[in-house]
Amino acid sequence: IVLIIISVLLIAACAFAYWYFVLSTSGDDTAKQQTTQSEADKPVSDKDLAALIADTSNLSTFNESLKATGLATTREGVGPFTVFAPSNSAFSDLPSGTLDRLQKPENSQIMAGILNYHIAPGSLLASQMTDAQKIKTVNAQEVVVSLADSNVYIIDAKGGKALVTKADIKAKNGVIHIIDAVLLPQ
Repeated sequence: IVLIIISVLLIAACAFAYWYFVLSTSGDDTAKQQTTQSEADKPVSDKDLAALIADTSNLSTFNESLKATGLATTREGVGPFTVFAPSNSAFSDLPSGTLDRLQKPENSQIMAGILNYHIAPGSLLASQMTDAQKIKTVNAQEVVVSLADSNVYIIDAKGGKALVTKADIKAKNGVIHIIDAVLLPQ
């Protein structure tokens, strides 16, 4: 009987430990996904925007799309620019087949319009953004800033909301903000 009681207590302790670990881990993951992390304290890189984007593995889809449309070279040396760069997972969240269609040569103008909607003239840090601020992009359309619970969101023309997951990555010719969704112009 004593062995049975000890076994039950051990099983209960293990179950509690497992439950506690799963609960606390999922809470931490959620918090990480919903927080804007700033790199404003880091020094300005000696690289330009194009080089920083190319060197960031989480932006490889954005980088390849910039190259395919010829926009990558326009981010070298000129500026300053603010780039709202969708992460690889942002592109994978698009409806099935959308990215493949946009990357076809016959759709390069459409893709260029979408990519230019992620770039604004000037260098704008997250701390300089205000709630409901309108930012004109290089394709002459606007995105709107939304600030909530220490997070920065960018709202596109269709009402889509992208969280800035990593802000203020400073290049010598501007700043990059990594976002979790692809912004869509009108």
